[in-house]
This record gives sequence, C-alpha cells and structure tokens, in this order.
Amino acid sequence: MTRKTSPGIIVLGLVVVAIIVYALMSSGNKSTTSSTSGSSDTEIQMKTVFKDADLQQNQPQNLVIKSADEWKSKLGKDAPSTINFDDSMVIAVFDGQKSSGGSDIEIKKIVDHDNNIEVDVEETTPGSSCITTSVIDYPSHIVTIPQSDKSVSFKMTETTKECN
Repeated sequence: MTRKTSPGIIVLGLVVVAIIVYALMSSGNKSTTSSTSGSSDTEIQMKTVFKDADLQQNQPQNLVIKSADEWKSKLGKDAPSTINFDDSMVIAVFDGQKSSGGSDIEIKKIVDHDNNIEVDVEETTPGSSCITTSVIDYPSHIVTIPQSDKSVSFKMTETTKECN
C-alpha cells in the first residue's frame, strides 16, 4: 500500500526549510561577533565630520584627536563647534597632496575589540585608463566616534579604480 503526500504538506515543509535557512544566513550579518575565546568585536557607529575638506595636509597621516586643543595643534585650525570632545573623539585619515583628481580615502568601518579599536581605511587611486582633472587634491575623511581610552590602530587597504 502506497501513501500519497498532500501538496499542502510539501509546500509547508519547503516554507519551514526556507525560514530556517534565512534565519541561519541572516544571523551572520550582525555587527557583533564572538569567538571561542569569549572575546567580542563590535562595529562602532561613526559620524562623518568632513570628507575631502580643504585642510591641505601635504603628507599622508592617520590621526586620533581627543580635544579641541589637540585638533588645533595637529591641523592648524580651530575645531568645528559641532564636535563635543567630552563625548566624542575624532578619527582622521589624510592621503596627502595629490597632483591630480580621482584619488580617494575613506574610513570603511571602525571595530571595537576587547583591547583596542581598529580603523579600516580604503585608499583608492585612479587606474591608467581613467581621465583625471589637473588639480592639486588633498583626499581626507574625518569622523567622530564615542570617546575611548583604548589604543587605535589603522588597517590600510589600497585599491585601483579602473575606468572603461
């Protein structure tokens, strides 16, 4: 004797499997991860203060700035009044002086580890097939994050953008 399975039962089974697969896949998209050692890494929310501001930093550099006085000392200008250094600190990356347009530097993400903060930075240069402007450029990205006493490290990634 053979038994027939109802099409409704098959559809219900497929829906349950799809929900389980979706739940398993989406759980990997959280910003907090744990390893077997018990440590956790959390992506820090950042707020852009300036992108490609005219601060004319001639040399590439990465800065952590924790006060308005430190901003003035390192950048030669007064800090914007919108930055509250009681609650926030500044992460700034500068790609130095470029002889043409098309270069970029961007803070992609900032991760709070147990013992330090890691800043992921992407430097982009135009490829040989790109037409660029003949202008002096100073790519930069400046963000604020919550104030912290942890050490800050920078992980730089270089990419070349090809134009077709």
